Amino acid sequence: MAIKFIYFDLGNVLLDFTHERGFAQIAAATGLTSEDVRTAMVDSGLSGRYETGQLSTGEFHRVFCKATGATVTVSELAIAWGDIFEIKPQTVAVAANLFSTGHHIGILSNTCAAHWEYVVSRFRPLSLFFNPVITSYQAKVMKPDSEIYQIAADAVGLAPHEIFFADDCEDNVEGALKLGWQAVQFTSALQLANDLESHGVRYNR
Repeated sequence: MAIKFIYFDLGNVLLDFTHERGFAQIAAATGLTSEDVRTAMVDSGLSGRYETGQLSTGEFHRVFCKATGATVTVSELAIAWGDIFEIKPQTVAVAANLFSTGHHIGILSNTCAAHWEYVVSRFRPLSLFFNPVITSYQAKVMKPDSEIYQIAADAVGLAPHEIFFADDCEDNVEGALKLGWQAVQFTSALQLANDLESHGVRYNR
């Protein structure tokens, strides 16, 4: 079963991130506590609605400000919530080597507009190597729902068994495997390189 396309998850695979950094940055911009921000963002389900495209960035801002009484601007909120990522150079190096060897690679991620718009503007490899990019906020559905995997497969026009996927979340890997994808749980760039090799993917390591 030859692999013809490779999808990468974004968070904890290509980029490190921490939501706590976002909570702290929003708290600093609004005068709220980090716990207040967490409650308004996560416990209320607001961040999940944003990640599934039920809310635009403007609507996300409006709901957040109404719930908390904050007077932060749309741009300030988006930047405070978006700036939570750092690149994982070893994984990006694997992706760059795959790309340079002629392999087709993309991104399949549960993420919101603020996060994606921030990272694609900051980390140039994301716009150089990966096509297509399938995000939950644009697809309006999140992994491990089978619909987002079907959207991703349709985007590259391939059968499930021709697609390889790496994600740090076991549930997301299981969702892909159930649909016939070749998928592995990501733990490190070295492990990913070994898994690619064991699945028959040849490239310059």
